[in-house]
Amino acid sequence: MKRRNRLILLLLVTVLLIPQPSFAADSASTKLSKLMTELWLPITIKDGWIYYLPSVKDQTSLYRIHTDGTGKQKVNKPYYINRDKSIVELFEEGSFLDQLSKDNLTTIYDIVGEWVYYYRWPDDQGQQQSEFFFYRIKKDGTQETKLAALNDGKPLKDGGVLAIQDDWVYIQGFGRRNAKGVPLSDLYRISTKGGKVEKIITGYEEINLRAEPKSYKEIKFTAFYLSANEPLAIKNGYIYYINSSDNFYLYRSTLDGKSKKKMASMPVAGSLIIDSDIVYFNTINKQGKTSSLGDMYRVGVDGTNLRKLGDGRGAIVMVLNGWAYFQQGDLVNGSMSRIRIDGSGKKKLTDYPTLPLGAYGDYMRYVKYSKGSPAGDYRMKLDGSEKTLINR
Repeated sequence: MKRRNRLILLLLVTVLLIPQPSFAADSASTKLSKLMTELWLPITIKDGWIYYLPSVKDQTSLYRIHTDGTGKQKVNKPYYINRDKSIVELFEEGSFLDQLSKDNLTTIYDIVGEWVYYYRWPDDQGQQQSEFFFYRIKKDGTQETKLAALNDGKPLKDGGVLAIQDDWVYIQGFGRRNAKGVPLSDLYRISTKGGKVEKIITGYEEINLRAEPKSYKEIKFTAFYLSANEPLAIKNGYIYYINSSDNFYLYRSTLDGKSKKKMASMPVAGSLIIDSDIVYFNTINKQGKTSSLGDMYRVGVDGTNLRKLGDGRGAIVMVLNGWAYFQQGDLVNGSMSRIRIDGSGKKKLTDYPTLPLGAYGDYMRYVKYSKGSPAGDYRMKLDGSEKTLINR
């Protein structure tokens, strides 16, 4: 009997010493991935809470939920969400930030560290006419500095602040058109400490500039609209842009605008995605007087190794974990596919019109369309499997 007990004990110890798969860790990771893609717009994870906006119909209420899916509650404190929808700043009722956010003549643009950047309109009419001043001030209401006034102290008109990065404020000035009637934008910059406004780029396509994103990638949630449709982006000390003054070719410029380089001698559609050291873009396919979306391309950030990304056309919407995700057709009428960034492994993920919303972990969230109308929000794995209806 003792010998039998010793044998059972030996077998038990042997089993315990064999490395076991970490089901708990995988399960927790999968649960978090599913939870993040079930929320309409997760913003950030802070102290065990996921802060999020609840729905497309309600983008003003802020909610939070524990990362394990429990304790859902509405946030009742005054708050600010930065322009990339990646950072939540909570503040006290009656504080300077609370008063500034409630001022009808001001709009907070961004909060960077201890500094608040905001627009101030000269009056109610100025706000409607796109006339404004741009300021920075500390969170406690001290050290206010006027930063942007392009015309001798008068309000900035027909333009807008596009990005704040590396102690510079980048400003778009538009309203001009070239000989063919194409809208043109000029890019200016001014130090965050104030000083002279410098023009650094003349004539690029009139869509927003996106500074190099940092915060939302810290929680590894990729919202498609944050990473795509940016014809002008800042990365590694350069500005990458579509030059509407030169046939819509892809260019890069030093941050001071003194050195410019043509990256690709082909018309580029209004979308740039920069991932690691590669720029991804679509060309424009011209047929007589009409034009359509062309092929998918990639090029190194230094302008080398330009090559086509596989065969066929599609709008690149995201690059993640070595895969480029793209739409066959436009964002509402096209199905979704993916291809490895080396051009191999092309696979169709959906065979119906798909509007992608975001991805987290191994899952993505998207809207299925039927006859031009939304037919429900779905979640699927990044490889196209496990399609699940979240809500209608």
